[in-house]
Amino acid sequence: MGNSLRSSLLARAVPAAVVLAIAATLLGAVPADAKVRHAERLLQVGSGTVRFSPNGDGSQDRTVFSYRPSQRASVTVTVRDARGAVVRTVDLGKQSRAWHAWWWNGRKRGGAHVRDGAYRVTFTATTARLRDSDSTRAVTRSTFDRSPNGIAFSPAIHLDRDAIYRDTTYFKDQFTWVGEEYRVTDDGSPEPTGASRITGPDGAVVYQHADNPFEQARSWDGTDQHGDRVPAGTYLLTNTWVDRYGNHLSATKPLVVADGSRVEQHFTVPVTPSEARVGTATEPYEFLAGGPKTGTYLTYACPPRASERFPDGALSFSLYDERCTVSDDTFRVDSPVDLDLTFDTVRLTTVGGPTTAGGEGTATLALTDPQLPPTTTVAGDEASTVLQTQRGWSTEHVDELTWRVARASGGYDVKSFTLDIYHYVPPA
Repeated sequence: MGNSLRSSLLARAVPAAVVLAIAATLLGAVPADAKVRHAERLLQVGSGTVRFSPNGDGSQDRTVFSYRPSQRASVTVTVRDARGAVVRTVDLGKQSRAWHAWWWNGRKRGGAHVRDGAYRVTFTATTARLRDSDSTRAVTRSTFDRSPNGIAFSPAIHLDRDAIYRDTTYFKDQFTWVGEEYRVTDDGSPEPTGASRITGPDGAVVYQHADNPFEQARSWDGTDQHGDRVPAGTYLLTNTWVDRYGNHLSATKPLVVADGSRVEQHFTVPVTPSEARVGTATEPYEFLAGGPKTGTYLTYACPPRASERFPDGALSFSLYDERCTVSDDTFRVDSPVDLDLTFDTVRLTTVGGPTTAGGEGTATLALTDPQLPPTTTVAGDEASTVLQTQRGWSTEHVDELTWRVARASGGYDVKSFTLDIYHYVPPA
């Protein structure tokens, strides 16, 4: 009976073993030591998505993929489109244990260019006992991407002036511009503003600057790449942006280089504080002070009152109400000319002193349009403080000037303001 039971169990076990053996064969099972080598990967492919533009313009027309067999193996590469259809297969032959590169020009088996879109590139390595595959991704686009990350882009050059007069001695007359930011990423990193090139009437390049997202504004003073003055005439500024695929998009601006010098015009505008005052409050008023770090709180401001120390039109800044924590106001006058603060300058002279003659008191004075850091007025009888605009670059003109006075300590009275405006125009 025992022998009969053992015979029955054996009869059932043999077919099961046969089935397992057949399944192992069909699934490509290999010896135990080979499985260990397979777990270590027979093939490694460089990771990351690559982008290129196989349109024949000479910029990123092809891309490279890196791969590394862990031992000598036969390698093939297969490219499939988003639907899984094979568009290219290449036998790379026997490859050694090292990093290798395969370049793809974005063409199908028949030589035609693939359509714009995403492709999966799969490398397969095979030895006598092992087979392993690894994939990466490629995206092609043949036209400039005007909406990277969904942010619309329109090419533009922001130029501060249309002409320069290189005999000007008041300041260095030069073009300054910046290209529109091309927002490729949304992680806060610097944005490309394009590469710049300036060509003369004959087409010769006199200036060029590679794209550098860390350097926004660029300048040209009418000299060539050797530092020599170029002839007077009309030049062409071209700004070119490149997308992630290698496609280009350009915008242009004409630049006029002229002989002669700009002419200085000087305007003096005296004004009393009460005439230029913007605020209308006459009594202490509530306002919300503080910020995210300190928290917000409700406090009071004391608007300036008529000065008892200086003549009519002067204003006094003080905390005449115990609820007040500040005393300040804004002042504004129209400019007699339309100002270009890239080269025009403005000097604001303020005359004043402590509310009580011989006493203590200071205030801060700040130009707010154009904006400058505040300057603290000095204490003293009828002391004057001067603020002057600093030349920078701007594409906007200013037709009014705005500044602000704020009590800093004690009480401070402002007697008068004087604006000296230096405006520069082309020669007649």
